[in-house]
Amino acid sequence: MPNTTMIYFILLPLAVIPGFGEEQNLEYTFISSIKQFMEGQMSEQSIFQVNNHHNDSAGRPPHLDDTTPNQYRGYFENEYGEQAIFIYDRTTSRGKLYMGDSGWETPYEIRDGEIVGLNLSPLEQSWLQLCWQAATWSKH
Repeated sequence: MPNTTMIYFILLPLAVIPGFGEEQNLEYTFISSIKQFMEGQMSEQSIFQVNNHHNDSAGRPPHLDDTTPNQYRGYFENEYGEQAIFIYDRTTSRGKLYMGDSGWETPYEIRDGEIVGLNLSPLEQSWLQLCWQAATWSKH
């Protein structure tokens, strides 16, 4: 069953709160409180989810989330539906690439933005370089 939250809104007349300026009225306070409440609720929702497009022979795809701190994650899908996932760990300064068409279960090492042990298409290589730059920009 999906997790749902019911929100009840109470309509309040506009009134100036004694001791505060004109801009600090009940409407402003109420809207600010609702915004803070909604932001708290929204923070637990997924913002990106994708299904595996490869057949069973590609192996079990990785299940990745953002619970590991200090990581950069990148997703790629080409025109044929082939998928790749780039992970860069800023703590260890190491990158790895999961490729569905090369088998999900064995990630490839990435050194200085280059993949070790696999040839990529020009488009895949460009994407990988951009991921590497985004992940390591603070080191330059």
